[in-house]
Amino acid sequence: MRQGLNGLWSERAGVAACLLACLSFSAAPADALQIDGYSAVNNNFTFGAPGTGTYTANPGFFANGYDLTGIAINGAGILISPHYIVSEWHAGTAGNPEFINKDGKIIQTFVQDSIRLTTNGAGSDLRISRLYDNQGITPADGVSYYPIVVKKNASGGLDYSWYVGQKLLNFGTANVTGETAGIVGGTNTIDSTWQASFGGGDSPTEVADFHYNATTPYQNQCGLVGGDSGYPVGMIVDGQLTALGANMGAYGWDASGSWSSVCSFLPYYVD
Repeated sequence: MRQGLNGLWSERAGVAACLLACLSFSAAPADALQIDGYSAVNNNFTFGAPGTGTYTANPGFFANGYDLTGIAINGAGILISPHYIVSEWHAGTAGNPEFINKDGKIIQTFVQDSIRLTTNGAGSDLRISRLYDNQGITPADGVSYYPIVVKKNASGGLDYSWYVGQKLLNFGTANVTGETAGIVGGTNTIDSTWQASFGGGDSPTEVADFHYNATTPYQNQCGLVGGDSGYPVGMIVDGQLTALGANMGAYGWDASGSWSSVCSFLPYYVD
């Protein structure tokens, strides 16, 4: 049973909810990133404390070759249309989304309302927020929004195997000791997709799983550590940034210091 956005809001965002039986998932809500080989020059997307209006873009950020203008610089999520932005429900609201456009100017938008995607009355951890009609993104703002890549198999269903191994671009706050204040970024790859929930079966959500391997480090490898959630996760497809979801949690620490993290998996929710 799907709860689509069509009929709830006048502008369709192309996202719907359909959560099936979920695996149990005990997780620490997280969005801070531990990053292999971290340096402020290489890994800070912005400098300055989010929400203060004092942050600036970092010209040396390793992922600046991608269009990052639709990544909210105050942790409010990832833009999927001129009027809709995706984040995580348990993270709460991160305030009105702010972006740095292609000219380095801060563009502020304002949230009108948001919904929690559900299935059969069970709330997932996905939040879709709508910007005010007169506060959405326009071409003049110089801010982009990102497609959600839906790969189908021969039977017309979602081809989950295609997503395994796809490269991620993850964002989070600089909460790890030694990181310079601001929003930081790192990379990883998708290991699997599955349906997860917090302890007790709360917030069942389709997720993409990625693993931080402490025994085989590589530059920019990242894993979620702790702190607020909801920061964006993009997927690189044919050299372009697409919207995958937002940080949800982490689990499975082992003796080597390795662990797994999950983010919401938007392709599952597209009609």
